[in-house]
Amino acid sequence: MLRVRIELVPFGNERRVREIARAVIANVTPDSFSPRWDYSVHVQEGDNPPARTKAWEVRGEILGHDRRSSVWTLCEKAAHFAVLEAPKR
Repeated sequence: MLRVRIELVPFGNERRVREIARAVIANVTPDSFSPRWDYSVHVQEGDNPPARTKAWEVRGEILGHDRRSSVWTLCEKAAHFAVLEAPKR
């Protein structure tokens, strides 16, 4: 499982850090020898007063990901999923 946390650090002040979004990405492929894996993804974002949006969360999946690629490629897919889902909330 991967957990990606997005934190806001106002003016670099670590004492004021707060999590504003999160993604949890979990392998759901039963065959560990397969070159392509499927993942469940759970993304959530907190209230965003400047954007006038409320907190939301959604679950989905990433199918057929090439597990030989960089972990950042998987994170990119999860972020893309969140970007497509955010306007629906």
